[in-house]
Amino acid sequence: MPPKHSRTRTKRPYQSDDESPSNNSSNGIQNVREDEDIALEDDEVFDSEESSEEDNDNVRDGDYFPTVIGERKAKAKKVRQERANKKRKKLSYFSRTVTSAASTETREEQDQYLEMIKEFEHTELFTMLATADDISIEEITRELLDEYSNNRDEVIKNIINLLLDCCGAMTHVEDHDIHNNESASDTLSELQLSFQKQKLHEFNLLISKQRKRDAHYKPLYQNFIEFMSKLLEVADDLQLLYNEDDDKESSEDDTNEGGVRAGQLVLDLLTWFSVFSVSKIRCFRYVSTLSLYIFQDYLSTHAVSLEKDYLARLTKQLNMEKKKKRPNSKTVETLEENIEEVQNNKAIIDNILDNIVRLCFVNRFKDVDEAIRTESMHHLAIWIHNNPEYFMKVTYLKYFGWLLSDSSVNVRLEILHSLPLLIKSSHHASMVDNPAIRQFFERFKSRILEIAVLDSEIEVSINAINVLIEASSLDYLEDPEILTISSLIFDNEDTKVSSTSKTSRLMATVAKFLARVINQKYETFINSHKLEENISSIKTSVIVKIGIIIRLLNSSLLYYVNNSKKYDPSTTSRSQILFQAAEFLYPFFGSQVDTICQLLSDDNEFIPVYEEIVNSAGDNNNDEMEIDNEEQSSQISIDKTPLLPMDNDNVAFYVIVLSGLCEGGMNGKSQNSNSIALAVLPHLEKLLKNLSEASTYIFLQILNIFNLFNFDRWVHAGCEKKINNINSMILKGFSGIVLMHTNIKDNTFDTFSKTIAHIKELHLKDIDNVWINEISMIKLQLEKYLTEKNVDSNIDFGEFTNTIYSQYVNRLVLLGKQYPLEFSPELLKSFLDKFMSKLPHETELNSIEDLTMINFKLPVILVASELKKWLDIIENNNANQKNDDSNNERNSHTSSLATVKQALSYISGIVVNMESILIEFNHITGIDELVIHNLRYTLASSLIDVLVALKCFDLQLPEEEVNWRDLLNDTITESYLNDEIYNVLLDTFLYLESSFARDQNVQLDRGCDEDVTLNGLTEDNTDQDSERELLVYTVKLMGLMKLDMLDEKVSRRISLNKEILGPIFKSVIDDSIFHEKHSNNGSTRNNLRGSITQLPTSPVRQLSRDPSDLEVQSSGNFMELADSDSSNSGNSNNASNRKSRQLMNLNVIEENSEEAEASAI
Repeated sequence: MPPKHSRTRTKRPYQSDDESPSNNSSNGIQNVREDEDIALEDDEVFDSEESSEEDNDNVRDGDYFPTVIGERKAKAKKVRQERANKKRKKLSYFSRTVTSAASTETREEQDQYLEMIKEFEHTELFTMLATADDISIEEITRELLDEYSNNRDEVIKNIINLLLDCCGAMTHVEDHDIHNNESASDTLSELQLSFQKQKLHEFNLLISKQRKRDAHYKPLYQNFIEFMSKLLEVADDLQLLYNEDDDKESSEDDTNEGGVRAGQLVLDLLTWFSVFSVSKIRCFRYVSTLSLYIFQDYLSTHAVSLEKDYLARLTKQLNMEKKKKRPNSKTVETLEENIEEVQNNKAIIDNILDNIVRLCFVNRFKDVDEAIRTESMHHLAIWIHNNPEYFMKVTYLKYFGWLLSDSSVNVRLEILHSLPLLIKSSHHASMVDNPAIRQFFERFKSRILEIAVLDSEIEVSINAINVLIEASSLDYLEDPEILTISSLIFDNEDTKVSSTSKTSRLMATVAKFLARVINQKYETFINSHKLEENISSIKTSVIVKIGIIIRLLNSSLLYYVNNSKKYDPSTTSRSQILFQAAEFLYPFFGSQVDTICQLLSDDNEFIPVYEEIVNSAGDNNNDEMEIDNEEQSSQISIDKTPLLPMDNDNVAFYVIVLSGLCEGGMNGKSQNSNSIALAVLPHLEKLLKNLSEASTYIFLQILNIFNLFNFDRWVHAGCEKKINNINSMILKGFSGIVLMHTNIKDNTFDTFSKTIAHIKELHLKDIDNVWINEISMIKLQLEKYLTEKNVDSNIDFGEFTNTIYSQYVNRLVLLGKQYPLEFSPELLKSFLDKFMSKLPHETELNSIEDLTMINFKLPVILVASELKKWLDIIENNNANQKNDDSNNERNSHTSSLATVKQALSYISGIVVNMESILIEFNHITGIDELVIHNLRYTLASSLIDVLVALKCFDLQLPEEEVNWRDLLNDTITESYLNDEIYNVLLDTFLYLESSFARDQNVQLDRGCDEDVTLNGLTEDNTDQDSERELLVYTVKLMGLMKLDMLDEKVSRRISLNKEILGPIFKSVIDDSIFHEKHSNNGSTRNNLRGSITQLPTSPVRQLSRDPSDLEVQSSGNFMELADSDSSNSGNSNNASNRKSRQLMNLNVIEENSEEAEASAI
């Protein structure tokens, strides 16, 4: 079992040329990089149990035979490692790297370098490769090599100078420098000295590769790669790769038994390039190593071509000729000679392959330059792919394993990107398990698993999981290892399936892994159990597959819950992470949605199938996988039996998965909404009918599925006639639930809120009338209940409060968000007098056990609905007036004074009652201060919402509505706003401010008349987010201030500590939190805006005439109308309109703030 760690970052001790500090300039000029040590120490490359010694490496290879020398070397291994460890502590990369100049070039050095560049002339070969996009590389190569036989020195000189030009060296070799290969080392030393004196250079080749858009020589890299690739190909055409040995003094190493040896061109290139590959100059090593690797790319392919295209064909011809009754002896002789020639040529190629590995690769795979290490891994993968017979051995695969621990992200990425292709090609080529691949995984599997789970770079983890996907197909992973990876699908909560982020891609990759494992388990089960296929309308094998999908998800979820340090049951429910996992599985199992619906919508038909599967599985049918954290991981196994919907728990699991699959199909990247609708909607009525009574939780999950489909989807599926019956079942479920709370954290309230909103969006009048009638029914029941309980003087007020909220108020709040809600004067008076007004007194008496249920959303909705009603009446009057051709005066449509007074009397009754209760709450003593604060905070927030809604309504009134305007302004200023209310609003702010300051451990400045006990608040509200509450409440107060509804004392006080309470709070006070400032450098602004999106407030949405929107958006709604009417308003009204428009950037009407808050949690 892997350790319970989050992803960790490995410090990167090495730097490539492109990462050096001096390489950041746009012109690409950098210091000459010289490495004192050109290779990493063994302990920097290998794990403690690995070694770079060839004898030690080969001990683990399948073709290794131990020797006495090897055993002796193995005994000295521990001594070498101890020395290496001591040396590693003393050395860092920078102590092993020196430069010929300061780390940053001076202006004088740059000027000198630029002058040298002007005078320096590149070779003709470099100029052609560096500047021409459409040249024929083969023609250039052939023209160059045609001269080799006559002028060998000129050809080698041009090739060496090409390397120097690619490095940006302003020096060239001459014929005498390269005439003798034995002087290659001396010539390189002179070149190094000259290059060091140059101090600065432009690494033209690497710039062309990594920064092609800004490179001076854009086509250089691609042309260089093609040139080196063609070099040996053309040499082969010109018979320069190998020739018969005429020199009797040639060494045995260069000549094979047939008298054939490598051509002089090959020896020249290998000699010079291998010398350059061990240079202390980094760019020299890079270009020469890259060139040798490209040669190896061609040679690895060419060796296979000789074997398959020539040797195999000639051998076949020879065998056929020998089988003839009268074989032609000359033909046989010719074929045998040709076969021998091809065999000799192949032997030479194999020898060159081996030399490049020995001379270059075994040293450069651990070069200090990560670019060279990356190229080493990239080309090794090419060689294995091109010539698996030669390279697909543990001898070569082990290099991948060693560098899996490389500190460079690029190196690890290159390896992990290559491995899946190698595994796939080796498996499909032989159709049997490859022993080298299996040995590799036995040796390095744990490291790949560690990378997949813990690597700090998500991209690296994604590629590691891709490797494990291919490994799982070959049965290389044990059950604990499978669960380690599959459980990662639950590891990143709140990741959108439609996102293109790295986290989303990681989840999709884990889903692919899980799908591959599920398919394997399914094949294993089907092959090992004999089942009757046609017991029901669905094939038994299909039901088995679905059962195995659920089983693997269940096992992975249990493993995650028991072993993940990130899982916190107090903040994350299992259903949430299971739902999200199912979303990402849609691309693989979306086709099973229809079948899952059938299984869940019919209880009886599939029981015989379930019994058949269970009986076939025998004793292995364990519904849950028990995992003991203290057991060894090897003891964890996956139950192979399909998990079937045979009880409520399993049905709930199925429904969550179904809901997630539907969500993934509707909102995922593939957007298969029509196919999901066709699969689900025909069964939805039956699902509700069969499962709604099983449990409330299952019922809510099915409602989530219902909410995915708009009316057009119902029509497309031909199921629109079923909506009425489904609505009736939803109404029945709504009538039977208990709504204890009205916040988004309550799953029941949240789901029904979304469902009622979705039903409203269907725009079906008959269905809307059903819910409007339900509102009327609840109001009648509430009125009756209040009347009955008022007669009983000995009522339990706590139980009374519980019933009022759970049975009536919370239901009305939920429905009032979508449909008009208005109380009759009698019901309103009864509700306010018999219940609301008694809350402070009963709270002080501790009569109410659960005070968290108390909310004041219903009064806000009642006011919002009333304002919306009158706004509609006024607008309709104005519309009728415009259509009226008579010459009646405009003020004939002005609302009468009596009408306005009646409407304001209704609203005033609510507002005055809220203020009275708020003041009483503020005076309660002897009760836990946190309890009082929560009640006061909840009511104060709701009161502010009502006040702002009234003011915004005022700003939207037409100019002629003088009665409304005058009476409303008088009522707000004279009746609603007074010193006592301001004091309560300020006290609420001070408590929130002190709570946040305590959590941040900062000292606040205070006014002289403030309660000093606020400095000593106890830490008893750990479940609340003090910063979020403070910011939300401050935003609301700022809204009042912008509408001239907040007195100067409160306005000054809330800004007193803006420099102390953090940048977000300061931006709220300065009214800059939603402003688009510093557009050229948005890092700070983006951080602030990213933080404020976590608040339960948000910028104003578009204008809506819905009463619930008036509750949550009234400031924004009224703002837009105020803008449109501003041209007809007087100067005094223009000032208010300007402030109203400012409020657009600081929305304070967000009564339903829990929705935004939940999205941030």
